[in-house]
Amino acid sequence: METCPYCATSIQKDNQYYCSFCLMYIHNVQRDGKREIIEYREHTSELDLDKSTPELMTLPTIELFHLLRLSRKIRKQKYDQLYKSRLESENVQIATDSYQYYTKKMYIIENILNKRLGYIPDRIDNVFLKSYLEKVMISKEKKQDMKVY
Repeated sequence: METCPYCATSIQKDNQYYCSFCLMYIHNVQRDGKREIIEYREHTSELDLDKSTPELMTLPTIELFHLLRLSRKIRKQKYDQLYKSRLESENVQIATDSYQYYTKKMYIIENILNKRLGYIPDRIDNVFLKSYLEKVMISKEKKQDMKVY
């Protein structure tokens, strides 16, 4: 039986799936009250920062943490290059454009996280990521099916 991933209500398809309890269209239909499993990649790369904002918005939170950490690191490097190029009067516009690009990407990721979490993490280090993953793993253990009696 096809069910809503949020409330486990049985849903039927009329052109689209609609949950009459949640009062919304469902795109990630589940079966028999199962909970949705969120898949994520362990590693992100600089190429992921080239994704559009709508694409970034679909990424799991842990991937966004990794990308925010990476974007902050690259932004710092670009700032250092910008500072150096200003001193040497070389390629200032290229350094400025690159710095602005990574600053905007950092802001996008921070704002997506702020919307999801209600705050922007100040520091994303290995301790923070480990703590977050432990919380995710604990919640993943709560995989029992949703049953309404």
